[in-house]
Amino acid sequence: MYRPNNRTLQPKAILRESFPQHFVTLDGSGLYPAAIPANHCLTHVEFNNKSMFFNHALRKSAEKYKVPLHKVWHFYNDRGDLHRYRDCTHYCWSVFTWMPFVNSLYELVTLYS
Repeated sequence: MYRPNNRTLQPKAILRESFPQHFVTLDGSGLYPAAIPANHCLTHVEFNNKSMFFNHALRKSAEKYKVPLHKVWHFYNDRGDLHRYRDCTHYCWSVFTWMPFVNSLYELVTLYS
């Protein structure tokens, strides 16, 4: 990012990818709008255009406005086991659950500091 006088402008924000949802779906996206009734969450969500729709849009915005993007989707696409019964969006709290997120955020902040 640059100011008109060509001095480097430090980013004041970091965009974060959305976390994967693990709803049972016919299209394999795991997304809530495509969910079918089930009493469990998927353990794995496929990396495809449907499951990554929001993150693709976010990545384009980050590139356009030169804002850092915290990529986290890949840490959790195989962790449907970290949801509570039928809540396939929110994750349980555990230091081990959030360690990859916090470590990668720290690395990103350090890179831009």
